[in-house]
This record gives sequence, structure tokens and C-alpha cells, in this order.
Amino acid sequence: SNENGMSSAEDETAPTLLPTWRTGRDLSQLTIDMDVGQDRTLKVLQIKPTNPSAATLIFVHGSMGSMAQYFPLARHIHDSTGSGIVAYDQYGCGQSPKPKSSESYNFGRLADDLAAVFEWTRSRDWHNRRQIVVVAHSYGTHLALRLALDLRAERSPDSCPGNGGARNSSKKSTGPASLAAADPTTPRRDGQCAVRFVLLAGCLSILDGGHPLFLLPVFALNWLQSTLTRGFLAAAYEAGADPEMLADQERAANANPMSVCKAYYRQVKGLDEASVGGVDCEVLCVHGAADQVVPLEGPTGGRALSQALAARGCDSERSPPQSHGAAPGLPNLVVLEGASHNFMFERPAEVAKVLMDFMKAK
Repeated sequence: SNENGMSSAEDETAPTLLPTWRTGRDLSQLTIDMDVGQDRTLKVLQIKPTNPSAATLIFVHGSMGSMAQYFPLARHIHDSTGSGIVAYDQYGCGQSPKPKSSESYNFGRLADDLAAVFEWTRSRDWHNRRQIVVVAHSYGTHLALRLALDLRAERSPDSCPGNGGARNSSKKSTGPASLAAADPTTPRRDGQCAVRFVLLAGCLSILDGGHPLFLLPVFALNWLQSTLTRGFLAAAYEAGADPEMLADQERAANANPMSVCKAYYRQVKGLDEASVGGVDCEVLCVHGAADQVVPLEGPTGGRALSQALAARGCDSERSPPQSHGAAPGLPNLVVLEGASHNFMFERPAEVAKVLMDFMKAK
């Protein structure tokens, strides 16, 4: 039951080729260990930009996933645009440490980790400081929205509504340095940068504590793991998906320790709707029309998220035009017909085009 990445296969990196789920396997060799404080380290991918005017993208994966799910996108976008790339494995996921301490995986700690990765990226002398695009998937979208609220609070400390989704962490914030009341979507000439967000398969609200299934003891979850994985894959990928891809994903998912999965999911916590409505920066939502994990429709689905953000003016003039697949009446929502939940891995060429178009629409 995860949104995991890859295990092994042939690499395809030529920029003239459309990416497939196998693309970018070489990127696992470019990772580093980043100290984010409080004895926490994360496995982080960094690719320096080759185009000095290109944006830098930060990729945030979903629950119990891996940055490897973004390798096809990252490789193709970097090779096509020269953009800088940063991705990381959340604590307990992928190649990052997996301690048994339950409190290691609460929303506050995970949000602090993303803030530290963001600040590290923003301080690099190799990236174009004029634009960062944060791309987040599924549960990771609420971590990204928390970051967006942090940026708003830095600009105007009294501006953020409520305390829903507060970090609930004993750690002092390592979040972004002050942006000095700048418009977050407008590049500045004084070294400040625009920060824009792309939310893949996001939802308006998340059930705190995750699925009740994770109340079961670890030995029972171990016994059920293979069944849970198959059920998740059936919901997260399109009917008729590449069997080799599904086998690859099944191996990766079953490698997750269920003790960590239980600790992670029992502390799942998203922002409340009032907090989501407080996000004031430019956001593009992308959703699969056939998503069975986080449905597009419904009171808390992907369309409801885009509507809540649009109500705050997050679908600015710089958002992609209708020709990019935007939903009628919601220029901040792109719906991918026939796509399921993990579409960024299953349809990397299509998603890469959406992201590259978004970066051009300044």
C-alpha cells in the first residue's frame, strides 16, 4: 500500500526520446545524504541546471513512496529544459533512514523536512533564484501546501488562518527565510525568487490517522502486505498497465517494513479546509479522471481542492491556458482523461509536457 518508485531496469536517458517508466534509472547514483537537523538525514537527489534561466523543481512524493517515482519526469525535464532538479525520500521511505520511533513520522516532522529541503535548495548558488516549482503528489500535496502557508506567514506573520495542519513538532522551524512581503508569484530582481506549486492527485482534506486497517498489529499487517500491495496497485494504475511495470512496483512496495508503514499511516494528518483556503500563491492541480485512490470528484476530491484554491486567486493569469487541458471554469486544474493515481510514473511524457508548459507560462 504505497506510491513507490522503482527497483531495477534498463535506463533510457536520451533527451530526444519520450520518457517511459524505465527512464532515469541513472539518477539513483546522483543522490546525497542531507542533514536536516535533530539527528535526521534524508536521501536527496540534486541535478544542477545546465540552463541558467531555467527553474529548479523540487519533487515531493506521496505516502510511503519514493523519489524514484519522479525519475522519468526529472530526467526528461532536465534533459529537455536544463532545469535544476531536487527530489528526496521522506523519512522512513525509499533510501532514507527508517527508525522504529513512531513520532519520527508525524506530519510536523515531515513538513519540517520539506522546509529544510526547500531552504537548502533556495540557498544553492547553482540554481536560478528567480523561480522554484514545487511538484507534490498525493499525501505530499498537503506537505507542499503547508510549505505554501509557511511562505505566506513569512511575508505576513498574521495572515494565515486557523491552526489546522500545524506542524506539531518540537523542532524549531527550519523553514524558508523571510521573503519580505514579496508577491510569491512575481520574480524579483533582488535575489528573491518566485515559488509556484503543482499538485498531482491531491485532495481537499485527508482522514487523520489514515485507514483503520493500520490499527492492526504489525504481525497481521506483515501477513496482509502482499494482498494490500496488489489492491493498491489495482487502484493506482490503469487497467491494462504494463505487467513488467506492475511487477517492478510490487517488489518495491513489498520491500517497505510494515512497522514503518503502520507508524507513518497512523500519524497521517493533512491541513484543514480553512488552511487550504489560506494558500495565496500560484498553484496548478493535475488529476487523473480515473483515479481510484484519490477521486477527482466528491466533496474532498481533486476538483474540490482546485476550487478551494481558485477561490483564493491561485489560478492567476500565469496559469496554463485552456489548451493545456485545463478544466472548464477552473484554469488551475488539468484533468488527464483515463489516467489513474500514479500517472506521473505511468504517463511521464504527458505530465512532463504539462509541467514544462506551466514553467513557460510565467
